[in-house]
Amino acid sequence: MNIDHLHTFLEVVASGSFHRAADNLNVTQSTVSARIRALEERLDRRLFVRHKNGVEITGAGRRLRRHADTVVRAWELGRQRVALPEGLRSVFGFGVHANLADWVANPWLDAMRRAAPDVALNVDIDYTEPLTRKLEDGLLDMLLVFGPRTGAGLVIDPLIEDELVLVSTYPREITSGWLDDYIFVERGFEFSAAHAEAFPDADTPALAIDSPAIALAHILAHDGSCYLSRSTIAEQIAGGLLFEVEGAPRFRLDTFIVRPQEPLNEELIESAMAALRSTVGVTV
Repeated sequence: MNIDHLHTFLEVVASGSFHRAADNLNVTQSTVSARIRALEERLDRRLFVRHKNGVEITGAGRRLRRHADTVVRAWELGRQRVALPEGLRSVFGFGVHANLADWVANPWLDAMRRAAPDVALNVDIDYTEPLTRKLEDGLLDMLLVFGPRTGAGLVIDPLIEDELVLVSTYPREITSGWLDDYIFVERGFEFSAAHAEAFPDADTPALAIDSPAIALAHILAHDGSCYLSRSTIAEQIAGGLLFEVEGAPRFRLDTFIVRPQEPLNEELIESAMAALRSTVGVTV
């Protein structure tokens, strides 16, 4: 199956139009049509329903989408590894949960560059489930995530035991509803569900941010409150810049390393894990 055909298929899905896909790929619309037609003939399934204002993906197209994305990503990864510049012996892909990236990514990169200067590094920032799929598909070599699911061929190592606490820039107790300054820090489905269960009668907060570091900076600059991991705010609490809200529920926030049971390069996995452990004590 032609990689260009799959890439074109994904571009049509993303853009919702053969015309826009052609513009984005810098090819003619007839080329896009021919590539999609070739895919449909090869699969003996219709992938799109054409409308005046664009296209609608079919059930077969939705089923193909994830596999096409995996194939295209795997091809790009393979091409990169084959075409490594002189002096580099391998590529290592590290997936980091979006809420951990601000604290972990740069220190890990620094430590890993010192430990393996002849390895090209790729850091992928996302949430647990998409990162886990990429690990299973061979597109990443190691993950740092919250609440990973178990899977065949995966090894899960606990790294950090932590908890989320509600903090404010001024002393106060928990209330039945949110104050205007409350920020909801997005941490994925599991936290959202636990948060909703703990506060069933509370309205939707007026401000939501998916970066704990940005949320922390915001409340320190403008006052406010939000849930943050205890280990990342110990200094601010000790210094009187933040106060734990009395009576507020707490949530577990354990962090795990996830890796393949049979990695491509055991030595690199060990180096990457050692680099991670050398940084998390002061950054997570």
